[in-house]
Amino acid sequence: AKAKAYQAYTTPPFTIPLQGVVVACDRWDVLHRTGDGLHCATGPAWSWSDGTEVWALSGIRVPRWAVLDPDPARVLAELGNTEQRRVVFAHIGWDKVVGLLGLDVLDAHSDPHVGTLYRVPEDLLDQECTLLVCVNASPDRDGSWRSYGLLAGPGCGSAVEAQASL
Repeated sequence: AKAKAYQAYTTPPFTIPLQGVVVACDRWDVLHRTGDGLHCATGPAWSWSDGTEVWALSGIRVPRWAVLDPDPARVLAELGNTEQRRVVFAHIGWDKVVGLLGLDVLDAHSDPHVGTLYRVPEDLLDQECTLLVCVNASPDRDGSWRSYGLLAGPGCGSAVEAQASL
């Protein structure tokens, strides 16, 4: 017991140096990372014994529900951040997202960078819109390509028009 108390006393706290101040806190209990940063598809990516948790997928912070109970309709309604929407949709799986949302293809361009344009059902969001699923125009540093689901206007009839509207 004395050795454990001594170890706790002599173990330095986790510190976060900032300009003009240093934040000190207990060492974390759980830390899951990948090459992209914080990531855990089954629980918090970073947590402490006091209950503080950080939920993240592929280095992007997301709400708890996005990991444990990801619902594509809720993602569209509540996650306005394109990166958050991208990682959660990738976590769910793009084909599954399209099926669960009941999206109808309006236009499928032969170039994946231009993308496929889907009609978003009117009852899904408070606004009429389309969803353009496309691949980023340039690869990441590791050579991989990211797919995005971008909300475009309801008047877009083709993927090219949707790209131009964005």
